[in-house]
Amino acid sequence: MNNSTVDELNSRLFDPCLFSILIIPTKIYFKVSENFIQERDVYIFFSCNINAKRRYLATVFVDEFHKTSDWYNFLLNFKNRGISIVLYAVIPNNDALSKALKLTFSEITVFISCFEAINKLSKYYSYSYSKSISDKVKKVFLSSTIQEYELALSDFTNEYMSFKFVYDILEDDLKRAKSYYNIDFKLRNFIFSFYFVRDITKRITVISHSKSYFSSLNDIISPLIPTIQTIESRMFCPKSELNYVINLIYEDKKDLILSYL
Repeated sequence: MNNSTVDELNSRLFDPCLFSILIIPTKIYFKVSENFIQERDVYIFFSCNINAKRRYLATVFVDEFHKTSDWYNFLLNFKNRGISIVLYAVIPNNDALSKALKLTFSEITVFISCFEAINKLSKYYSYSYSKSISDKVKKVFLSSTIQEYELALSDFTNEYMSFKFVYDILEDDLKRAKSYYNIDFKLRNFIFSFYFVRDITKRITVISHSKSYFSSLNDIISPLIPTIQTIESRMFCPKSELNYVINLIYEDKKDLILSYL
């Protein structure tokens, strides 16, 4: 993807079978007019195929999608660019988007992430402080057993209950994580990809702090291209871990996986 332009990123074809779509939410200041700058929510879409290769998909302003049908029409563009099957999605708490993903990709299982809540903290706290909270949230979502989850949740509650602001932002997400413990630990770890999201979020924070505002989506994507190139050039898990995950989903979707491997 050397010397890629934003237009090339937004027009290239995708793998037909994706292990997951992962949406990274962020907020940016956007120049609406000469005298008006507005904070807007942005979703950055990445994919992971069944060979553990990640690819950038798209970046959108959330407020341009009001209904399930708006998101559905947007997702049809992914289909037109080659995507046929998506097994998992990790998204912000957006009911219209969740419904649209299930309408567009019949095999998909949608999970609600806690990235949006964590990102809210970055507005009020330094990166180093919010990262320490993020690491504790990761432990709640990705403990290997339900017993470890309960312990991690108890530790988080005891530490941050006195920080009411922090606790209220994250409480629902942390409790929701319990419903994911019927999923194998290694599969759950692969689906949620915290390390990957953390790296992207950190880069977006640096870019945002270097500019007072953005004038277009291209202004957001362009400085991300070197980071996107790095992400797309490497596999984000050991081969043994990938084989384990593929074997897990192969048990349920044998014919589907064989058709794309």
